[in-house]
Amino acid sequence: MDRPGINYLRMSITDRCNLRCAYCSPWQDRVRAGRDDLLTLEEFGTVAREAAHLGITKLRVTGGEPLARPGVGRLLSDLSDIGGIADLALTTNGTLLLARLPDLIASRFRRVNVHLDTLDEARYAEVCGAAELPAVIAGIDAAISAGMRMKLNAVCDAGMTVDGASSLARFGMQRGIDVRFIEAMPVAGAGDVCHPDVVGGVEEFLRDALGLVPDGQDGVARQYQVPGQASRIGFITPSHKQFCVGCGKLRVSSRGVLRTCLFAGSGTDLLPMLRSGDLVGVREALVGAIERKTSCNGREGCEISTMVGIGG
Repeated sequence: MDRPGINYLRMSITDRCNLRCAYCSPWQDRVRAGRDDLLTLEEFGTVAREAAHLGITKLRVTGGEPLARPGVGRLLSDLSDIGGIADLALTTNGTLLLARLPDLIASRFRRVNVHLDTLDEARYAEVCGAAELPAVIAGIDAAISAGMRMKLNAVCDAGMTVDGASSLARFGMQRGIDVRFIEAMPVAGAGDVCHPDVVGGVEEFLRDALGLVPDGQDGVARQYQVPGQASRIGFITPSHKQFCVGCGKLRVSSRGVLRTCLFAGSGTDLLPMLRSGDLVGVREALVGAIERKTSCNGREGCEISTMVGIGG
């Protein structure tokens, strides 16, 4: 498969999150950025506009928990006004989705991915460090009723069982939304969280139990159609079945670091350029990242330092 055009930018607008999922960022080791070290909402808007000038047509807002950032509604509105951005999406843990739904409805954001690893309340509290499952489900259902295109992302760590995966798949089927199972990735300090046998076992089980039919590739996900259902089931396996050839994404972290790869150990710091008004420098950095990404045949590292600030 040929690499797609580099037309997708993910912006992590905060490194704060109201959950404490160990596979995202080891809670005890987290060093939050100071306010002056984070890009302002206006600076994120500037990066997005410059990227649109260079052919970026897909934009996703992520975090941390993006809906926890003050003023997020204003940012969503600003990004909605950028010409050339045809696909606007947001990734959230869902805990604040119901409260922030009016902001989404008032913008052009119509695609929402929700991280949801389990439908068991006790396990959810154990994994996420908070008893927020009812709020997440309420937010999902309200967003579906409002016409949002929803997708569930479930991380497959050692605690994922085939019964748990089946419950999530059927939850999605009942609501006509896609569910994707994502292999836990090696985040520094979080221990051995990468369990390829887990996601492989889930894929094999669901393929047989639901009669899944291969439905090609959706970005970096291997996709299956559920016969007789609107839902699709996907699997993302960055470690034991790398998907680099299907990745057309650039990333900007909450601190303003531009990366070509989630696994990249370093990137280009856009913050000084933005603070000095050097838009030529910002554009040149984006051009360089696009060229580097286009010529790269694999990922740019082997371990993620912190998911919460880069945006998964």
